[in-house]
This record gives sequence, structure tokens and C-alpha cells, in this order.
Amino acid sequence: MNRSWVQGVVALSASVALASGPGARRDQPLDASLVSSRGEAVQLKAHFGLPTVLFYEDRQSTALNQQTKDELFARGKRDGLLQAAKVVAVANLEGYDWFPARDFALAGVRDAEVKAGVPVLVDWRGVLTAPPWGLPARTSSVLLLDPVGRVTFERSGRLTDADRAALFAALRELIDSAPKRAEGAAPTTPSGDVAAPAHPAAAR
Repeated sequence: MNRSWVQGVVALSASVALASGPGARRDQPLDASLVSSRGEAVQLKAHFGLPTVLFYEDRQSTALNQQTKDELFARGKRDGLLQAAKVVAVANLEGYDWFPARDFALAGVRDAEVKAGVPVLVDWRGVLTAPPWGLPARTSSVLLLDPVGRVTFERSGRLTDADRAALFAALRELIDSAPKRAEGAAPTTPSGDVAAPAHPAAAR
């Protein structure tokens, strides 16, 4: 594949993200039509309901923010966040929606879900690279959404120490401001508590 063409696609994705602007996206809840690990259509918002950390990655970027994932899991255990926040991973598998690649990819997603303990959804068509999301296609993006799906934090590429500090501060702020569930009450939101999310590529 022509390297300059790939670089051009990445640059175009970045320009789309800048054009849509993070400020514009923060004012409205976001959603997307994706696919579950079983190949069923699912709306991303079905996994919201609590402060949610979302990882959006292609196959080549799964290790880029592993430090962030590890620290997220460690902080979740240490600070008692396991019932107060969620993690959702979305795998950008654009270009793999054909037989038999599709079946192998979904098998990898199912394995990744079991290992990670969080939902791993599939984006076959690059939905999250288009407005209003506008995320780069060829990297790792980390977002924090409030319980209704508004973006409160967004970074693409490898997060710095300062980025991680900002992410965890924003997560703590969302958790502290969320209505408290009565002690002993059963959770009313889908599964996906804080854990270090994997990616279908890791299972291949």
C-alpha cells in the first residue's frame, strides 16, 4: 500500500475531527450504530448510563495506550470505581466486513471480550471517523463521556502523563457529580465496569 496515501487518509481524518470541533460535540449526546461481538446491530448509547471511558482503535494501535488502560484498571480497583464507571472498546475493523474475514474478526472480538471483561463493539464502516464523532481512523482515541453520551474528554494518539491526569480528574469529577445509587440496589445499566480493555487483534 502506498505510504503517502495512508498518510493522506490519516491527515484527512484529523482534519474532519478538527472541523467538527470538540466543543460542538460536547453540547449533544452522541450515538452510533455498531455491531456486537455476536454480529448483531447495537446502538452505542445502550452501553452508557454511567461515566464511560471509550477506546476507539484500529488493529495496529491496540498497544498505543496500554499504559492508560493499565492505569485505568489499577485506579478502578484502588479507588473503588468498579461500580461507578464503565469502559467500552470499539474496534475499527473497516475493510474486514467480507467473508471469511468477518467471521475470523468476530471470533477475535468475542475472545477479547472474555479476556477484558468489557464490551468490545465493532465498527465495520468507520462510523466513528465521520461527523459528529470525527475520530482519526488509524490510531488509538480515548474519550470520556457523561452518562447520556456527551464528550467531556478526548485525545487521539499516545496519551501523555498530563493527558492521563486530565482524564482521571475528569472521570472523578463525573463520578462525584453523578446521582448516587442507593446502597444495595441492583445496577440498572449494561455491564462494562472499569477494566483494562483488550482489542480483537490481541486474540489473533
